[in-house]
Formats: sequence, structure tokens, C-alpha cells
Amino acid sequence: MQIGEKIARARKAANLTQDQLAALLDVTRQTVSKWESDLALPETAKLPRLAEALQTDLNTLLTESKAPSIVMQPAPDGGYNIDWTQVCPILATYQQEVDCAAYEEKFRVLMLEIKERYHYSMEDAMLVAKDLMYQTYLKLQKEPDLRS
Repeated sequence: MQIGEKIARARKAANLTQDQLAALLDVTRQTVSKWESDLALPETAKLPRLAEALQTDLNTLLTESKAPSIVMQPAPDGGYNIDWTQVCPILATYQQEVDCAAYEEKFRVLMLEIKERYHYSMEDAMLVAKDLMYQTYLKLQKEPDLRS
């Protein structure tokens, strides 16, 4: 992943607009846009403030990583637990912002409908619902007004 994409993702995760990030760093919105488009790189002196504003660290911004590092811890049952919040930080915070109960009910109805209509196990109904969500995500990614 290029540094521009990392900056854009981190900015969005921090709930900042390009204008807000620019103001925090004493640059223009166009400068932030150029960084995110990989048309320019941030000045070295601005990197610590950039990482702080984006609530990340310089290593994350500057290093090329092919895949996130997944830490597996042994579980009491002999299996392993994965702390997905280390890979996807949004998983640690969304529950304070999202009306989870309303969405859980919608997902419950969807999964039960798939289970009953197609005579699937609950596990298979969950996998189908999960795949449907992913396919919908892929389609939304292609819509120009929803990419940012």
C-alpha cells in the first residue's frame, strides 16, 4: 500500500476531512490531496505531527507491509484467539458509535430468513449473509460517489 492510501485511510479512520487535517498541519487542503494521491510526499519535519493527527505511528505510515501482522494467542480450549482490533482498529471503537442493537436485529432477521428459506444450518446462513455483505461492499466500491 502506498503512503498516500495509508494517509487517506488513517485520516478517514480519525474522522478528519482533508481540510481539518490540513489545518492541523498548517498546509493547504490541496497539499493533503496531493499526499493522498501520491503526487507529493509530506515534508520530513511534518511527519511526527501527521502521525499524531492521524492517531497512528510513523512506522505504520512509512513502511511497506504486504499484510497486517496477526497475533495469535493460545486459547484455553486448545485453539487460538486473534485480537482483530490490532489488525482493524475500528473493531475496538465502533460499538460506542454505532446503534449495534438495531443492526443486530436486522442481521438476525436476515440470517433466520436464509436459514429457513434454504434449509441451511445457522453457520451456513451466517456465511451466506457475510458473503452477501462482502459482495455488496465490492459493488459499492465501484460507485464513484461512495469511494471516499
